[in-house]
Amino acid sequence: MRMLMKVLIGNLIIVNYAIAEIKVSAVTATASTEICKVVMTQAYEAIGEQVKFIDLPGVTSIQYADEGKTDAELFRISGVDKKYKNLIQVPIAINYINATVLSTNDAIEIGSWKDLAPYRIGIRRGVLFSTNNTEGMNTFEADTSEQLLKMLEAGRLDVVVLTESNALLNLKTYPYKNVKIIASVQKIPLFHYIHVSKSHLLSSLSEQLYIMKESGEIENARINYLNKFLK
Repeated sequence: MRMLMKVLIGNLIIVNYAIAEIKVSAVTATASTEICKVVMTQAYEAIGEQVKFIDLPGVTSIQYADEGKTDAELFRISGVDKKYKNLIQVPIAINYINATVLSTNDAIEIGSWKDLAPYRIGIRRGVLFSTNNTEGMNTFEADTSEQLLKMLEAGRLDVVVLTESNALLNLKTYPYKNVKIIASVQKIPLFHYIHVSKSHLLSSLSEQLYIMKESGEIENARINYLNKFLK
């Protein structure tokens, strides 16, 4: 009987552990995703929570979080909670992106977002910093950076907008002919979002991320990733 009780208690602990796991949706296949995973794993573990990341296409990822199919969205730019009403922005930035423009044409000069208007622009589907800043322009969306850069290389696009880290990673990984970064147009902070059902975590997550920011852990996560994969 005593042995049976131990088994039952052990099983109960396992069930409770699984239920308590925080499911975080994340945009698949970006450098920012990998950096932010490191940051948020440390943050959640520091407040006593286990985290499981679910990689999804850009639009699907944030929809899952907003609908409560996951407990949080790994990262987005500031203000997406105005559209996705069930999400709460954790106020400490966990990473940042440098919005960069790639092309095969050295004659194209880009100094700001508005300078992209005359061109055929490739952007990642569901990636809001590029979607918002190219609204009304001639854009083509794809699920992966690789798809966009292949189209650029083939002459079907004039420019592609990616984060700097994602651009560098792709240029290192694939031998694109004549594709290069021609401009940087904006530096944008990124924030973690939790579903309203997890609002009780907002204070502890905010406090922990502030500690990590002040100690340099957040910046170190970015530096370590870039040094490991992009050098």
